[in-house]
This record gives sequence, structure tokens and C-alpha cells, in this order.
Amino acid sequence: KKALGCACAFRVPVPISIFDEHERAVIPADASGRTVITKDMRARYLNASSDEDSRSWHSFAADKWLEDRADLTGYDEAFRRSERIYHLLMAGRKSEACRAISADVYDLMYINDREFLDALLTVTTPPEKNILDVLALTCEIAINLADYKVARETAERLAGTVVFEGTDKESRGDCDGYAYLAETYMLRGLKEESDKYVKMILDSDSALAKLILADVLIDMKEYDLAAKTID
Repeated sequence: KKALGCACAFRVPVPISIFDEHERAVIPADASGRTVITKDMRARYLNASSDEDSRSWHSFAADKWLEDRADLTGYDEAFRRSERIYHLLMAGRKSEACRAISADVYDLMYINDREFLDALLTVTTPPEKNILDVLALTCEIAINLADYKVARETAERLAGTVVFEGTDKESRGDCDGYAYLAETYMLRGLKEESDKYVKMILDSDSALAKLILADVLIDMKEYDLAAKTID
């Protein structure tokens, strides 16, 4: 049960050599020694499991992606990091997942994965030191998936977030939140709403927010304003 559950937790084929030798016989594998788990089988097995078992299996997968294993090097480092974070979230190891997100946030923003976003949305109260990164990543992935409701709600939360670092230092998510709100409204074709946030960003001193804005302006083919924003 445990061996098959761990095999089903992985979202891609992996070598059965990562499992203990006595467990391998129960795991469907091809001639090359890689797991063969259909999407339907994976869903049925995981859905029928207890929460405790499911968390345990995902925890196993997270740890295997973390290890520097020669038999998993067929997947590039960026993919391995994102899979590790996904499994940490599914295992309930949310603080650990949030730390990993902060360590690699800019390398994760390409993700276009509904399962990953759903797992990320289970983090309702990220640790204070990671909250800005977690919310920004949630915005990015929601926009990648065209889930503008989640993107807008998360951007509004980001805009209202202030993180205090000591008595006289703070980090604010306001301008980054405005940038994601501008992007969300632009992509929905709501120009009046987006223009309000574009002006707020251009009047701010946040370089990161301006880069986020420039990125979407380029996608919208508004090259003059994108160039002005980058300047």
C-alpha cells in the first residue's frame, strides 16, 4: 500500500530504483525500470487514501526530489524544485514549502500548473518572512492560468500586506500588488481600471513593480509605455 501510494504521488514517471528493493514488485513499471501510473489510476488511488497516508506519500516524494540522486537527473533542476515544493505543500509541510518558494521565487514564476496553484492556495497564512513571495507567486501562476479572480483577490491582499523587520524597517507589498492588479485588469480588457493602477505604479519608487508592469505592457504590445516604464 505504501509503495504504490508513493509511486502514485509522483506526477511524472520515476525510476523504481528510488524505492526499497522489496517494494518494487508491486509498482507498475516499464522495461526501462520507470513507473507507469496512469492519470486515472493516480487519481483513484490518492482520492481513496486517508489524509494521513496521502501526506506521508507526498512527503516521501518531496524528499526524493530534494536528494541529489543520479537516477532523477533526467529532469532539470527547475522542474525538480517545483515538484519538491508541490509535494511539500501536499504533505502539509507548508512552512518548509514557503521557505523554498522564497529561495527560488523568480525561477518558479513560469509555472502554468493548476494542481500547483490549488496546492499553493491551501497556504492561507504564510510565515511573515515569506508572505510577500508566496502571494506574488500565487498572482503570477493565477495569471498564467487566466484565473483572474484568484489573481485579483491575491493582488489585493498583497497590496495590503506590510511585513515588519525590526522596529524601524518594513517591507510593503502595495506596489507589487498594484502591478498585478493592473495586469489582471489589462488582460481582462478593463482599461479604465488598469490605468488607475498603472498611474500609481509609475508614480511610485518601486523598481520591481515597474518591471512587472513593463513585462505585461510588452505582452500587450504597448512598447512605448513599456520602454518609458523600464527607463
